[in-house]
Amino acid sequence: MLNKKKIILVFNEYQIKKSLRLKEKDPNIILVPWSIRAYDYLYNNRIKFYDISYDFNEQHKLNKSEWHAFLIKYKQWCQEIDRIISNEIIAVNKINLKVFESLFIELRGIFYTSHEETKKIFFLISKKNIENISYFESKHIKNLTYSILLNYSDVFPEKIIQIKNEGNLSLNNYGYLNDSWLSISTMNEYDISNNSLVKIIKNYFKQNIKYFFGLVESYKTWREIYFAINPSKINKKTIFIYDSLGPDFNLIIKKLRSMKDYQILFREDLLNNNTIDVNFSLDSIEEKLINSKIFRDKCLFNDADLSQIFLRSIRQILDENLYRLFQNAVFFINLNKIINIKLVLTSHQNAYCEFCFLYSDHLNIPNITIQHGFTSGFSNLGPPTPEYMRKGSENYNYFVFSKLIANFQEGQKKVFNSNLNLHATGSPSSFKYLSKNLKRTRKDNKINLCFVFGDINSDKKFNRGRYSDHIQYELVANLIDKFSNVKNFHFHIKCGYNIEFEIPFLISKARRSSNISIIPSKVSLMNKINKMDLFVLNNLSTPLKEITATDIPLLIYRYPTSSNETVIFNDLIEKRATIVNTSIELNKHLDELILRGKKSQLLSSLLSTNKEFFHSFCLVRDTDPTLAISSTIHNLLNKNRSI
Repeated sequence: MLNKKKIILVFNEYQIKKSLRLKEKDPNIILVPWSIRAYDYLYNNRIKFYDISYDFNEQHKLNKSEWHAFLIKYKQWCQEIDRIISNEIIAVNKINLKVFESLFIELRGIFYTSHEETKKIFFLISKKNIENISYFESKHIKNLTYSILLNYSDVFPEKIIQIKNEGNLSLNNYGYLNDSWLSISTMNEYDISNNSLVKIIKNYFKQNIKYFFGLVESYKTWREIYFAINPSKINKKTIFIYDSLGPDFNLIIKKLRSMKDYQILFREDLLNNNTIDVNFSLDSIEEKLINSKIFRDKCLFNDADLSQIFLRSIRQILDENLYRLFQNAVFFINLNKIINIKLVLTSHQNAYCEFCFLYSDHLNIPNITIQHGFTSGFSNLGPPTPEYMRKGSENYNYFVFSKLIANFQEGQKKVFNSNLNLHATGSPSSFKYLSKNLKRTRKDNKINLCFVFGDINSDKKFNRGRYSDHIQYELVANLIDKFSNVKNFHFHIKCGYNIEFEIPFLISKARRSSNISIIPSKVSLMNKINKMDLFVLNNLSTPLKEITATDIPLLIYRYPTSSNETVIFNDLIEKRATIVNTSIELNKHLDELILRGKKSQLLSSLLSTNKEFFHSFCLVRDTDPTLAISSTIHNLLNKNRSI
């Protein structure tokens, strides 16, 4: 009879080294990386390990209906928590602040990750050849997985075992949950009337005094500073911009400034340093939640009760966010009493502008979210915008890149029973790239190819089933090996959000080659696009919007677990890009590229000149989207003159 295997879940280098010492005494031990950092260390040091991602991802891939059901369940979970918070905290109820509804996008990772990690643990437990699962006790790593493991080590004491005394090695905190909860006393009344006009102007002046010394963006002129802080202009009709993000938005702002009847006011230009005399007691919330059948039912997964795990997370979330959200809400209420706000605008909705949207709707003020991500237009497993998570009214508007995306979002509206108004306006930055002659910049005659490394998942992010971190990691590792010493080629790796910090060993290896360059996550792809001869993607997301506007060849590697896109998206992208579905196909094309150079099939293909995909997903017509956006905003402002 074969000996059963003993699994040790590892999160960092220290745990790996300690596990290897244990493995010397027991050859039945198998290391399983439970973070991309652990994977990075194991892979680069050629240490044998078991990667569950291949088996797990294929067996537990969500379909469209399952994903929608999951989101609805999460919405109901958030609503029940908000109901209890509102009942227990008078101040929150008084201003109708929906804490978890506001944090919907930011917090979905907790809900999703908890379920996914639980599935992975049960997946391992269910394997007949596994005797037990062990993990290290850690004072340095505080994340959801540790909470889950700790919970299930009590439920399955023979299957899930904690290895004591990890040690006192100083490590970076991987995750965001910690043990130091803020102690908050009893609740007092609050005042929302102390934010005077003088204080608003004073704060604005403090924030913007640096502009007098030319230390910020050039669009902040002397006239605009005077205009903004001049009391005589305080009643001028205002477009309040909560969050300005990305090249699309900058082009829109430039257009809006030509609307002479309105002033532009940025949230970032107003200091919110009010001290609000309010305290919150949170103890009763935990008690009410645990006694709520609705809450407990939403915490069940495969008959596993995750309510205790979620309670810890909820307490932490409230400790870290409740006061700031409340302060922000009171600030906007006071601001609206002083400033003549006619429209609220953002390009990246977050918890702090969510209340602005809710409150502006209450006052019959239109609000607009402008699309900035790309997957919301074609991915069946993509997250909806926050507007879908509330009923809303005709004041809620979503500006999207094309009619095709608007049609897709209409289907999302029906699923979530939303009243959101959709407007197809086009992508200004994409149009800019289409309309100008893209001049290639060259320092040598080398062929420049760029791999766009999608986001790495962590407890703060979550995998929607599009791809696996480990599969993505292995792909770029193989590309580094392939091009590190090839003459006449230069390989660029464009990092997604903070990737260079999540996989330091692989990035360090890449930097040792003169043939390879790292484009940091903070550097925009648009700043480097004119240097490239070929793009390689495995993550179908926002970069498509820029790349398909050009004639630069595109190679897309779509492994089976990533196919969650709509039929029309797949049909159109195949007309623009070379699509491969296996690593064998990918290497075949790349080997031919290395052999034939500029005469290769990839670089000589006529696919790169096909603009059907771009026109369908990024534009409404071959007209400037800023005109459509400003015109639609003007119509919304004039629709109801009583506001």
